[in-house]
Amino acid sequence: MKKAIAILGMLALVATPALGVGYQELVSWDLVQAGGMGTSHWSHCIEGQTAYSTVSAGGFPHISKIQNLNGVQTSSILLSSADWYTASGQTSMSNANGFGVSGDYLQWIDTGSDQVWRLHKDTGVLTPYVDQAAIMALTGQTKVGGLASQTVAPNGEHVFYEGESDSILITTGPGAVEVLVSDVELTALMTNDGVSGGMGYDAAGTLYWGDGTTDAMYGRANDGTLSIILDTADITGVTGASAAGFGDIFGAPDGNMYFYESTSDSIMRFDPTNPANSIMTYISKAELDAGPAEGSTKITTFGWYDGNLTFQRYNEYGIFVVPEPASLALLAFGGLVVLRRR
Repeated sequence: MKKAIAILGMLALVATPALGVGYQELVSWDLVQAGGMGTSHWSHCIEGQTAYSTVSAGGFPHISKIQNLNGVQTSSILLSSADWYTASGQTSMSNANGFGVSGDYLQWIDTGSDQVWRLHKDTGVLTPYVDQAAIMALTGQTKVGGLASQTVAPNGEHVFYEGESDSILITTGPGAVEVLVSDVELTALMTNDGVSGGMGYDAAGTLYWGDGTTDAMYGRANDGTLSIILDTADITGVTGASAAGFGDIFGAPDGNMYFYESTSDSIMRFDPTNPANSIMTYISKAELDAGPAEGSTKITTFGWYDGNLTFQRYNEYGIFVVPEPASLALLAFGGLVVLRRR
């Protein structure tokens, strides 16, 4: 009996911090750097047992590849800062939201070079997918304003907010791009044509984005219908804050939408079939601050690993994973089953 009580005590000690914090480190900062220098962790994405991260150190970025996530992890530099500079002419890289996988490639729009890029996941060969000239030919502007609001579309193309034409664009193949939501449509929907934070798609093909002026979230359905998804009251009614702000927005394989709410510094979740009535705080500021990320600010991108949400901070930290509470409860229950069998 004493032995059983001792084991139960150990289970409680193990389970209680995890239940309170709600997340753990998946990949260390050392592995994310992959032997290179790093002071900023811009973004990450995960496919299967492999993670990819964009790292920068004083304007010298590289992209690392971390393999065997569920075993002995190894990492290497997939794209060096020298190769990035040779291809782009840039000494920095900004892809904080929307860095993701498209078939055999990693894909993003860089806000410095203002081009959509593709990096082969295995060979590390970097190529421009849609360049500035193609974007300017569409918008009629004299320059391109590629911003952080971007995402990989379900068909593998790239969607991004273009700050000169104030419109949402989508690539349609190598060197090709078209308007997905015009500035006129944005203004009619939101009373302004700005987009803040990230973008994301749900399983039905609806695109989501936030607006920092109206403090609301909006969407474009697969048929082109535009609508408000969450108004300010929907969000602040849960967070208790006086305003709402938006970071990355992520449509997860579990059918839910996740987003970073930058006013309350928390991670939110909602069911896209009933957003206003299902929005909840998934991981609170207090839980983020208390956990291994050691803070709740500057969370830039979300990903998915083994049925759970992942995230990373812009600072010198690795990749974190959020275990479902049910998974933690199941772990404790497994310990009880062992005790009963004994």
